[in-house]
Amino acid sequence: MKKIAKMSLVAAVAVAGFTTSASAGALEDAIKNTSILGYATFRYDDRNRDDNTGSNEYTQNNTKIALGLISKITDDLSYTYVGAIVGGSDTSDISGDSAFGGVGGYHNGSIYTVYNNFTYTGFANTSIIFGTQGLNVPQTDVYDTISGTQEGTGIAAVTTVGPVTLVGAYMNETNLMGGDQVTKLGLSTADKNEINKDNLIVLQAMGKIGPVSLDATYIDVNDIMDSYSIGAKASVDAGMVKLSPFARYTELEFDDATTDNKLWAVGTKFKAGIVGGKLTYAATGKDGGFVAVDTDAEAAFQGWATQINGNADADTVQTNLNVDVMKGVNVAINYNTLSVDSTNTDTDEVYGQLTWKPAKNFMAYLRYGQVDYEGNNDGERGRIHVQYTF
Repeated sequence: MKKIAKMSLVAAVAVAGFTTSASAGALEDAIKNTSILGYATFRYDDRNRDDNTGSNEYTQNNTKIALGLISKITDDLSYTYVGAIVGGSDTSDISGDSAFGGVGGYHNGSIYTVYNNFTYTGFANTSIIFGTQGLNVPQTDVYDTISGTQEGTGIAAVTTVGPVTLVGAYMNETNLMGGDQVTKLGLSTADKNEINKDNLIVLQAMGKIGPVSLDATYIDVNDIMDSYSIGAKASVDAGMVKLSPFARYTELEFDDATTDNKLWAVGTKFKAGIVGGKLTYAATGKDGGFVAVDTDAEAAFQGWATQINGNADADTVQTNLNVDVMKGVNVAINYNTLSVDSTNTDTDEVYGQLTWKPAKNFMAYLRYGQVDYEGNNDGERGRIHVQYTF
């Protein structure tokens, strides 16, 4: 495949008239120093919900294909490009603007740019990235093989000083308001576009003390909002059981508001032979709980139908128990509860999942669950997800 790609590119250059030995050699060197990566994902969702007006049914097919390249220009300079194409069966936004959180119409059927940047590593223990790049902070979703992600255009620097990694970034344009939780703010399209054109500053510090990893993040959108997030996680080997406790606190404040949005969570993962699991408790502040622009953000602590981010005076308990029944096959059961005191509503959900992973770069899962909404409104939902990375 690599040889075919190489010949086709050389042929294209020849057709364009650039047939000198210098240009051909430069092109061949560029191809030799280029890595290609990507993924292809298909997801099918089928959901229904009974409410006071009757039964609402919903089905959706979604696909996303991404293809990227990383090209080494010199020993200290490289170029990265990632493009993607998505498709959906309805006209909802890829971030989930539909009533059931669909991922359909964002750039639907067209190719769009995800990353387009240059990286310079000429300074010791430092990388400088210039161009369009991921907003890798707890308040955003930077990598998702089916849904939308958040990126920014500007400059970022990452440097390591002893056990500490420091990050500083300045973006003059973002798609921060493309996250699927932004709909809870009730912003108009014009307001979202204006926020995306405002300057964004990111400051981060990450380090490790013994078995504990710590991180702190601060983001500021000029004259709009600022937010900080502090997290900790560890890995503890307790004999036959391996524990991975974690905790995070995130706060977000809009400049024109007098209240703060807060969300904190604690929990642990565990693994004992073929049996694994996870237990999480999260709660929001009484004044507000909007701390992440996307449900898949690390700070959002979402379930499936239970989503605490964006709800004031709420708490959630999330439980998972899973078993590796054979090589590459895992069976899991999940039970989550969400109580929102600000609206006097409760939601409980239970769902099972069968995951098949026959290779490192391929996985598929089948998920089915039931949801009990406040007021005896019940819902069912199912999903088929297939993912290939290369």
